[in-house]
Amino acid sequence: MKPHCTASTPLTLQLRATISRHLGDPAPDLVAHCSLDEHAEDHHFAAFDALDRNQALWIRWHSTETAVAELPDCPSRGPGPDPKACALFADHPGPHA
Repeated sequence: MKPHCTASTPLTLQLRATISRHLGDPAPDLVAHCSLDEHAEDHHFAAFDALDRNQALWIRWHSTETAVAELPDCPSRGPGPDPKACALFADHPGPHA
């Protein structure tokens, strides 16, 4: 298992307001932590909350740009009789979670 990425970014009032509009509730988190395994790219993604329609709300950031994104769920499933779904977004870098 690869180490988890340790990158994080503060959530500004504007980002928290955008998240609240998507979810209908106030966004309690003040900091987003990257949900990916350790990676060389400086694009980071933090899972925020599941939405309807097989999508989830993610925070993505790169350098000084941070945005809220609705991304489709990764369609990959694990092997076995009760396969678990990957917890990341479609076309994510690195291994499935």
